[in-house]
Amino acid sequence: MAEMLKTMEEIRKVNASFPLTEPARKWKEQGKKIVGWICINIPEEIIHAAGMMPFRLTGGDEEISLDLANEYLFGGGTCSFSRTILELQLRGDYGFLDCIAAATPCEGVIRLAEVGSHYHNIPTLPLLDTPRKFNDLAYDFYQGEIVEFKQNLENFFGITITDEAIADSIKLYNKTRRELKKLHDLMKSDTPPLTGTEMLEVLNAAVRMPREDFNILLEKLLKEIKSTGRALPAQPRIMISGALLNTPSFIKSVESLGVNVVVDDFCNGSRYWWEQVEEGDLWKALAKRYLLPKCSCPRINPPDNRTEWLSQIGKDFRLDGIIALTMRCCAPYILNLPMWKTRLEDEGVTVLDLDIEYGGGFSGQIRTRIEAFVEMLSLEVAI
Repeated sequence: MAEMLKTMEEIRKVNASFPLTEPARKWKEQGKKIVGWICINIPEEIIHAAGMMPFRLTGGDEEISLDLANEYLFGGGTCSFSRTILELQLRGDYGFLDCIAAATPCEGVIRLAEVGSHYHNIPTLPLLDTPRKFNDLAYDFYQGEIVEFKQNLENFFGITITDEAIADSIKLYNKTRRELKKLHDLMKSDTPPLTGTEMLEVLNAAVRMPREDFNILLEKLLKEIKSTGRALPAQPRIMISGALLNTPSFIKSVESLGVNVVVDDFCNGSRYWWEQVEEGDLWKALAKRYLLPKCSCPRINPPDNRTEWLSQIGKDFRLDGIIALTMRCCAPYILNLPMWKTRLEDEGVTVLDLDIEYGGGFSGQIRTRIEAFVEMLSLEVAI
């Protein structure tokens, strides 16, 4: 059994008090502002450049009842992720936020922003409208939206955000992306140093604390992995795919069956850090990065970029299988799945698609199907 990593204990302490994490509480005690954000199309660098802490709105470590949210968002047409965020807002758990920033990735998030701003006392900034294509017109439009987002933040708080401050924030966030890439590259080993469970804990902490402090923890973790030579046993290698997953217990249950979860494509996972903000014109670079042309969202047309990216991940991480989690009522991911599943299976990667709720547990039919999937992978790897 691989030895425990001391840095992982520090990371778990960050997540333990979610949603008001200890770093966020200390930040507020200093009289500083926290801006909650929804969707990875929101440029965190601009919030950081304003001297504020970006804090991603997610659910916690387990599925919760949605009794309050269901009164405002119809469960038969709105995903459980959007309803979970609204539930936490209505309960007052996100009361430490000074405002919320959201983009327009899907109807669920748009409805969440509209309903949340009307029935909850956390102000919501005007939505950042996100194109659904990659072309020059889309980049020009999105550049204008990002500039407007900066102006909306300035007007709301009565501040000025300089280009120099944004450039410094870009350097800081690009450092995070480079370090996370180093960490994920280590997972390409036959005996990876981290479990998929631990990787998710790292990524959860990334968006729940000041970025400078997270970068220190990340560097510390990389050094500890190198110094200890930590390595897990070689087992079938899988990806867990889907929109969002914030419950490490789910991945831990999957890994307990005898596989290594070596990568993901969640928008709170690898898609969050995959692409750098390139050098050059500040606003053009931000627009290009936050449309994520390489690891594109399923909402983007055409879907070819996403298929090519997943195919390359399959090769780079030498995947034996993929568990594709499609959240109920998440139309972009549900409709996109067949477009890449056939390609990956043709390339020798077995895909299991599961219909789940956000934060859902590992029991009943879900457990039975994953057990059968893992058993099949183990037989294929052994041949």
